[in-house]
Amino acid sequence: TPVPPPAKVEEKPTIEEPPQQPQSTASSSEQVCTLDEVKKHWNDCIAHIEHQSPSLVFILKMAKLHAVVGNTVELNVEYQFHKDKLLDNQCKKFIEEALSKFLKQEVFLNVHVIESEKQKAQKQTEKLAAAFGGTVVS
Repeated sequence: TPVPPPAKVEEKPTIEEPPQQPQSTASSSEQVCTLDEVKKHWNDCIAHIEHQSPSLVFILKMAKLHAVVGNTVELNVEYQFHKDKLLDNQCKKFIEEALSKFLKQEVFLNVHVIESEKQKAQKQTEKLAAAFGGTVVS
């Protein structure tokens, strides 16, 4: 008697979930404060941080408050190394604690790199020069 071939088992692809931020008592989609509230306390927050980390304050002063999404304060910076510094575990925790203290709500931090108009113009000039076989000399 012939033996039937083994049944094919279809493997389902696994989808890795991105690491999630710890959730506060508010859901991440629930707005815990407004951008105006963050702006109102921003200078106090920076002054608080300045006592512990003057170099961090330099980067925070260059950052632009962009939005509040749920319980996350969104900042824009012009340089990747500023983002890396702000999202360093120790710095990020320190900033989140300061923001939470002044806002009286648990909030988190997210940072995006956004090119300045000057950087965009520089890139366009470099592309144009490269199209003609040249380089930009400063």
